[in-house]
Amino acid sequence: MDRIPGLLRRSVSFLREWSRFPANLRRLYAFLTDRRTASYLTDKALMKRKFRIWMDNLIWLLRHREVNEFYYLYQFDSREPRDLSTYISYEDFRKLRDRINFNRHLVAGRDYSILLRDKFVFNKYMESLQLPVPPTVALIEQGCIRWAGARDLASLDSLYDASRADISAYCKYVYGECGEKIYRLVKRKGQVLLDDRAVGKEELAATLKGTFFVQQEVRQHPDLDEFYPLTTNTLRLYTVMTKKGPELFYGIMRFGANGNRVDNWAIGGIIIKLDLASGELRPEGYFKPEYGGRVTAHPHTGRSFAGYRIPFFAEAAALVMETHRYFYGIRHIGWDVAITATGPVIIEGNDNWEISVMQGLDRRGWKQWMYENSRPEPL
Repeated sequence: MDRIPGLLRRSVSFLREWSRFPANLRRLYAFLTDRRTASYLTDKALMKRKFRIWMDNLIWLLRHREVNEFYYLYQFDSREPRDLSTYISYEDFRKLRDRINFNRHLVAGRDYSILLRDKFVFNKYMESLQLPVPPTVALIEQGCIRWAGARDLASLDSLYDASRADISAYCKYVYGECGEKIYRLVKRKGQVLLDDRAVGKEELAATLKGTFFVQQEVRQHPDLDEFYPLTTNTLRLYTVMTKKGPELFYGIMRFGANGNRVDNWAIGGIIIKLDLASGELRPEGYFKPEYGGRVTAHPHTGRSFAGYRIPFFAEAAALVMETHRYFYGIRHIGWDVAITATGPVIIEGNDNWEISVMQGLDRRGWKQWMYENSRPEPL
C-alpha cells in the first residue's frame, strides 16, 4: 500500500508532462524555423537533411516530452555517428539535480538551497565567514533602500543625494536567474545610471520593483579587460560534494559580448571550456545559437582564446572547494568567480546549474556521470 502514493505521484507527473505536448509542438516548430537558431557546423556537407533534423527533434520530444533547445549545440545535426542515449535530457537532469540539492537525504531532510538562491542571503553569509565576495552595498525593497551598516530604511531617492558617496555596483533581483534583472548601477554625485543610461527617480522606482540586492562592482584583472572590458568576465567552476569532501569537476570561462554589461551565456555571452589542471582556455568559444556560432577570438577585441591561462586559476579552484564545505547541505554547486589583480572573488553560487553546456562543449553525454553523482551520500 505504501507504493500507491508514489505511483499516483508519478502518474500525475506523467499526465502533466503529456498535457504540455501541444504547446511543446508549437515551440518545436518555432525553434526549427527560427533563422537565428543556426548550426555550429562549418562544413555544411556534414549536416543532416532538413527532414532528418525534424525527425530527430520530434523523436526527442516524444521520448523526453521536451523541446531540445540544445540540439545544435550538441551538434546532433551532424551526420557523424553519435550515441544519443548517453545524453541526459534537460527535464531528467533538472529532476535529479533538484532532488539531491533540495536535500531530502544529506542533512536530515532539510533544504539548504536558499543559501544560494537568495543573492543577498548568500553574500551576507559569505561575509560572515570572511570569504572573498564583493561587499554588500544595499538592499532595495518596495521603493526603500537599506544601506549596508545602517539599521533604518531610507527612501530610494537617497541614491540621488549628492552628499552621499559615489558607488559603482551591480543591482540584482535577489531571486534572478540567467542574467534576469541585473543592472549596472552607478551613482555619480546627484546622477544615477542604469547600464550607462541616466534615469530619473520615477523610472528607477518602476525598474526596481520588488527586492534587489546591490553588490559592489569588481575590478577585474587587466588581462581580462583585453578580451572584453565592458563587464566583469567570470569563471564558472563546478563542485560536487563527495564522502571525501568537495571536488572540482568542470570549469568554463564566460565573456560578455555585444555591448552587454553581464557575461551570461543566456543573453549573448561566450562560453569556453578550460583545462582544470592548468586553467588554459580551449581554442573555441560558443555563443548560444540565437546569438552566434563558434568563435576562436573575442569579436569585440579580436583577442584569441587559444593558449590563454586564467590568472590565479589554482587559487580560484582551491577557493570554491574550500567554500563548498560551508554549504555542506548542497550536493552540486556552480560558482561564479571573478579574477582581480590580487586574486579570486566569488560573485555567486548556484544550485540550479546547467549540464547542457558540458554536453555541448564536450560533444558527449553526461547522463552516466549525473546518475552516479546524484545518489544520496549522507555526511
